[in-house]
Amino acid sequence: MNPLVKELPKHSKFQELLKSIKNKESNLSITGLTDASKAHVIYSLYNYSGVRPVVVCPNVTTAKRFIQDMKFYTDREVVFLPAREVIYYDVDVQSRETNNARVYAISKLVNDEEIILVTTVEALLQPMLDKDEYVGLNIKFKLGDKVELNNLIQRFLKLGYIREELVTAKGQFSIRGGIIDIFPVESDAPYRIELFGDEIDSIRSFDIMDQRSKKTLEEFEINFSTEYVINKSNVEVLQDTLTAVLESGVQAEIKKSIVQDLEKIENGNYLGLIDRYFEAMVPNSVTLLDYLENNYTIYFDDISKQTSRSDTINFENAEAIKVAATSGIYTKYAFKYVSFDVIQAKLKSLSSVYLSKLGEGRVLHAKRKEYSFSCREVNFFRSTMDLLIKDVKKYKEEEKIILLVFP
Repeated sequence: MNPLVKELPKHSKFQELLKSIKNKESNLSITGLTDASKAHVIYSLYNYSGVRPVVVCPNVTTAKRFIQDMKFYTDREVVFLPAREVIYYDVDVQSRETNNARVYAISKLVNDEEIILVTTVEALLQPMLDKDEYVGLNIKFKLGDKVELNNLIQRFLKLGYIREELVTAKGQFSIRGGIIDIFPVESDAPYRIELFGDEIDSIRSFDIMDQRSKKTLEEFEINFSTEYVINKSNVEVLQDTLTAVLESGVQAEIKKSIVQDLEKIENGNYLGLIDRYFEAMVPNSVTLLDYLENNYTIYFDDISKQTSRSDTINFENAEAIKVAATSGIYTKYAFKYVSFDVIQAKLKSLSSVYLSKLGEGRVLHAKRKEYSFSCREVNFFRSTMDLLIKDVKKYKEEEKIILLVFP
């Protein structure tokens, strides 16, 4: 265990805070922490309480810095859930990097795995599929199992995998004769399944660069590769809804756009339209907070920045929808961020902690139970040993506890 983590329980103030975390208290406030000490305190609370932390940061830069700080204290998995890009227009190519990161994080939550989750306020405001929609979607492959290829292809496509001639990236699959290659989002390498007739004869992981086998396996399992696994019934409802809109009479430009979208839906290419018709395809959406009902504490880093950022996000989203509408896109069911008021209402039933600088927001949030610490950054000694020795002597005279931690 990191010696800095061992030290905190010796302090009465930390013990009081730890008791509040164990009791799943809500609306707590921690003030006076430096950026580096936030990860120290949050991980220590997790380590001694067993209550998993979810840290919400104002932006990606802050989130990535926090992840690096957290990794100094623990070898446990720290997972980042980024906000996804919202697109109302047709695009030929979209980066799967953000999709893969979100799918990886969501699958960890769905499977109730022990992780430290870090995200941003923008991701927190984005509506999501209900967690129950992912239950039972995993596909397991085992030596000796029988495979029906046409059925398997449809299952791959439903989980969001893209068929290619050769697998070169996560979220892809290929089928060549009796050879099935697939690269799960949660895996470091793709898998190759070789069939003998309709039976799985061998399973191996392989290198995408030279196609050489790396490891022989007896079984493996894959998760969904897109976060939007849409029910067929919801797609059919969308088709009926758009057909009714056409029959009711709309502007020529919007009519043309809807006709093109119906053709894409008919051909199975509806995922590219998810933002345009989100509320029709996902009528019972939830937020990240709905995934965190059991044994989690949500930490908000710099809440004043987050409330301001949430207002900006919702304003920009509303403006983007207006622009899309003037471009002939039907926007009645367009993807919309939730407000921070909705988030605050959900937080009433969850354990939550607000991190802020000393005294910040005390008037606005006077009802919060506050735990105040006094932390400051120390000098960067680099190779200046004289300065280090001088400070150590000073702290010793002040009867402070001195810990020298080396990588």
